[in-house]
Amino acid sequence: MRVEFVPYEFKEPIEKELLEKLLSMEERRIGILTTAQHISQALDVVKFLNEHGKEAIFGGQVLGCNLENVKKLGEVDCFLYVGTGQFHPAGIYMAGRKRVYVLNPLSKAFGVFDESIIKKYEVRREIAKQAFREARKVGFLVSVKPGQFNLKRAMELKEKFKDKEVYIFLFDTILPEELINFPSIDVWVNFACPRIFDDYERFPKPVLNWKDITEEGSEGREE
Repeated sequence: MRVEFVPYEFKEPIEKELLEKLLSMEERRIGILTTAQHISQALDVVKFLNEHGKEAIFGGQVLGCNLENVKKLGEVDCFLYVGTGQFHPAGIYMAGRKRVYVLNPLSKAFGVFDESIIKKYEVRREIAKQAFREARKVGFLVSVKPGQFNLKRAMELKEKFKDKEVYIFLFDTILPEELINFPSIDVWVNFACPRIFDDYERFPKPVLNWKDITEEGSEGREE
């Protein structure tokens, strides 16, 4: 099926009062990131900060799970995300491990991303890894969406964990609520978009990303 992407950009100027709040950032060298919808606003932010004694560097877009531009920014003191929601700021923090500020042009709010969200995520990740070690029946979730289809990797890892009963589930869109129909599965391993972990609470059993199990030995479960 053909999919056509039409870019849309939100061009409303950011109010001066909101821009001035950015000067409360103590850091000097700031990496600016955004999404396609807010590029012109992010560039205005870069210009404003550079005119007011900061060293603002435009890193470009963050797109879904692709956070390469975070790493390409190099050494910065902090990050500033221009956009909406918590999804991208969380990804930026996990990729850069430095303070992330958020400027929301729609709600006209400015603040610091709550890092406790990531700590909660990391606790869940460790719980899921332990669940995998102890699991007898494991479900591998593979999406057939373009760019996410990872069946080859799933087959390779199935061979690695011969001590477990591994079942591969093919989906278009992975809906956690549908997995309740497979109560015998002890833990789920995601081979699609790694940020599916953000929906952890919707899964009936622990879930982790496939990269989290590559470090586990083929001996598998701890008795």
